[in-house]
Amino acid sequence: MADANAFEFWLDLAVDGHAACTIFGRIEMPVRPMVGERISFHQAKGSSLEFEAEWPAVGWRRYNIVSVEVDEVSHYAARAEQGLQWMSVVRAVPLNVRAVTDARVVRDILTKQIGLELDPYGLNTLDAGSDWH
Repeated sequence: MADANAFEFWLDLAVDGHAACTIFGRIEMPVRPMVGERISFHQAKGSSLEFEAEWPAVGWRRYNIVSVEVDEVSHYAARAEQGLQWMSVVRAVPLNVRAVTDARVVRDILTKQIGLELDPYGLNTLDAGSDWH
């Protein structure tokens, strides 16, 4: 995209109100989202994964797309060989899902289908051997 806005995207995933993991990655869109707007990630064609998530003021619902609200937009600069490089950061409102299996579905949609990553330095209660109740 020639006129795309590139930014870092961060999403904290929670299971029944308990932090589970953080998903992040670089995204390019025609416009940079603003606080309060939603970003939705649809599954790959032919994929039929579903998960249960909490929608604020509505309650628990089943979903087949990951849709999150933009909570914060910030910017930072870092030195690079070409000089000062600027990056924008979009952080979403944490997504609260009902169970660990739901969190794994969201993780798989965002990592395996969309191409985002699991934060390797952060909390991860979704994999075997993790300390999850």
